[in-house]
Amino acid sequence: MEKLFDFDCTKLEEPVGPISDAMLWCVDRRIQGLRGKFAAHLGIGQHVPLIIPGGIKKIVAPKFPRDAELLMETIALIHYKLGVRRLFAMAHLHCADCEGSSDPTYYHTLLMKGGRILARRFPSLEIKPIFVDCKGVHLIQGPAASAAA
Repeated sequence: MEKLFDFDCTKLEEPVGPISDAMLWCVDRRIQGLRGKFAAHLGIGQHVPLIIPGGIKKIVAPKFPRDAELLMETIALIHYKLGVRRLFAMAHLHCADCEGSSDPTYYHTLLMKGGRILARRFPSLEIKPIFVDCKGVHLIQGPAASAAA
């Protein structure tokens, strides 16, 4: 085994404090820079990034059932063990995992359905559906946004 660099393992021994927010974000490089801007705009500091191809689509319409199960297990861990109370779930226009759809209605439906699935599974977790298009970053209002509030 080759040591690559030193690491102060005392950080690993520190208790993990509560982190109130998480962001479920797509891996698409075109929108990665938005995550930091989005967090700064809403005053979100330290958060748990869940960066997965397709983001919320993995819960609504996974190509493989295990994809959704793994994401749900991860959300359960960060919610119950790390204290995450709010999840920003994002979908964006022209997502490759969504076959590049340019229909905003498709993404709105995807976000609402995903939000309802998450709210049923995690009733104490506040779900904030976010849609990104060429005009901006939008908070989607509806049953998914208020189901766990």
